[in-house]
Amino acid sequence: MSNRSSSDSAAGGCGCLIILLILGLIWIPIYRASGETITATVVKTVIDDGATFFVLQQEGRQGVEIFENDDSWAFLKFDSNNLLMDIEVGQTYEFKIAGWRVPFLSWFRNIIEAELIPSSG
Repeated sequence: MSNRSSSDSAAGGCGCLIILLILGLIWIPIYRASGETITATVVKTVIDDGATFFVLQQEGRQGVEIFENDDSWAFLKFDSNNLLMDIEVGQTYEFKIAGWRVPFLSWFRNIIEAELIPSSG
């Protein structure tokens, strides 16, 4: 009886691993497909409980939008702290972003990359 329960738990663990693998294979392409490039000026940087957010004013749009700066397995981005140090308030960048804004889940679109646009002056 002891052998059977250990094989049952191994099968259950294997089943969970397969479900996670399938979800990952579905989630990653969908998340990557949500990516887009925007041009925006950084209005403010906010650090809240270790999470970093940037308030951006997009070119050609009124109002501002909040974006998160978080690592992303889907884009192999593991340098969020470097991005935080490189982005300056008042500067305009071309941002590669991904994800969705879902207010009731407190999800924000994520900044994947940022490239400074030199000022023309």
